[in-house]
Amino acid sequence: MEEIGTYFTDVSRMGKIRLSGKSSPEFVKVMTTVELWRLETPGQAAIALVLNAEGEIIDLVMIGRTGEHEYLLLTNPGAVCEVTEWLEAHAELANNEGVAVFEDIKVEDRTDRIGTFALYGSEAQMILDELSKSDVSAELGDKNLTLLTIGRLQVMIVRWPLLRTHGQDMPLMAEGEVFEVHLPAKAAEDFKKILLGISEIVLETPEEYIARRRRAHTCFDAAEQDVYIRPETAGLKALLRSSSDFVGARALKKLGILSH
Repeated sequence: MEEIGTYFTDVSRMGKIRLSGKSSPEFVKVMTTVELWRLETPGQAAIALVLNAEGEIIDLVMIGRTGEHEYLLLTNPGAVCEVTEWLEAHAELANNEGVAVFEDIKVEDRTDRIGTFALYGSEAQMILDELSKSDVSAELGDKNLTLLTIGRLQVMIVRWPLLRTHGQDMPLMAEGEVFEVHLPAKAAEDFKKILLGISEIVLETPEEYIARRRRAHTCFDAAEQDVYIRPETAGLKALLRSSSDFVGARALKKLGILSH
């Protein structure tokens, strides 16, 4: 972290898209650049790109596998409608015989139904331990996602690394962690009051939080760009899966950005 301290931000306007159905694993594979081994089992999560057919960035997303056939995609606020519409259009694709390419796939924008708070800094995990009366680190284990109870409320905790890129072709290295708390939107205000009542925590604006993520290269809001740009231009080439089996890969191969 850049400063010593603990911070929280209400990021409920972050897009939340639920993908479910028998073919959801295959759908995530085709529609994002995620490294598949990062999402092998429920509880795992990863950062990836959603690209258009020209290999340009629609959005940088965080993907959590919430079930055997269920995922939650977290998008930047300005991109949720575009990402949802892009995924819906592909979910409806059929082959020449009229058979659905993706069997039993459902795309749902659940942004308005889920409240989200980001908690980060030196005391973040300890505060969550106290609120949930559990050991959050032990509950997560080697996963990034778990369900916990705070008071009478069941919440989903997602642990993300803040990442910094070391050149376009270098691995992404962890610099710190963010704990996101997802809960029913109707309970968000009450949870916010709980956090405001903890003296150790400083409230940051969503803009300050997004600025942190931009500096760490975990946020790229394509909606703010005048034109679409490609991953290598944005310094996000490291998020491309090496196998060319996702939307946009063919264009990137033609440009020599992905190897054949």
